[in-house]
Amino acid sequence: ITVFPQMQGVDFSTLPLLPLFEQVTGGDEMDIIVRGRVFQERRKDLEIVWRETRYIDPEEKREACTRNCFCRRVGIHVLISFSNWPEDVEEFTPAWEEVLRSLRVGEFVDPKTGWRIR
Repeated sequence: ITVFPQMQGVDFSTLPLLPLFEQVTGGDEMDIIVRGRVFQERRKDLEIVWRETRYIDPEEKREACTRNCFCRRVGIHVLISFSNWPEDVEEFTPAWEEVLRSLRVGEFVDPKTGWRIR
């Protein structure tokens, strides 16, 4: 997980998230087998894009799978990468789905009260 905090004085809210996603995930020098379709979702003010990519792992010299999610809320951008072997995709898909389902950005919980603070 990589967090890109809000930059003072810069408003990224009008910049579409998909081109940013393509930029942060497209620079890999991996031997790409296939890039899956991009999924986009909006939950109130949380924007999410993600996709699965199959590639040849350069160290193991075998097919691998990675899912990348890029999301934004209140000027904070987050990149989540989740990689596994193809034979493990079925086993780890519920974990990936839970990551997406429970995703929160820019929300903090007060440890004393348990209240969410935005």
